[in-house]
Amino acid sequence: FDGNVLKIKNKELLMDLCALTRLLEDLKNGENYLKDTMGVTFKEAVMLCAIDKGFSEPAKLAKQMNLSPSRASRLISSLEMKNLTTRKTSSKDKRIIILNLSKKGRVLIDEIHNTVLPFPQYLLDTLDQIHSEEVE
Repeated sequence: FDGNVLKIKNKELLMDLCALTRLLEDLKNGENYLKDTMGVTFKEAVMLCAIDKGFSEPAKLAKQMNLSPSRASRLISSLEMKNLTTRKTSSKDKRIIILNLSKKGRVLIDEIHNTVLPFPQYLLDTLDQIHSEEVE
């Protein structure tokens, strides 16, 4: 695979269909690794990270992750069934649900932060470049 196929130019990814197919396969392999080793899907891991960063209300979490309310609700339920999150009602407004990481969820998120997913170097380099451009 030609690692030079993916290039950042004016914040646009330029790639051909073969590179896109390879990229999708590599992302799927990383997601399978996450599921096999940690027991969560990629979206569940992202949701745990978002909760860890303070997005504790389901509506705000859905917006942050660009999910429909029903999809966010299913993910939240899945995380609760795995005992990775807890929910309580807000003391300020009883209509608002507040999500938190459980002890098990805290351990898992720490493990996720300390795990290097088996993505190819070209993908890691591209993600680093995108991140550094977003920070600027």
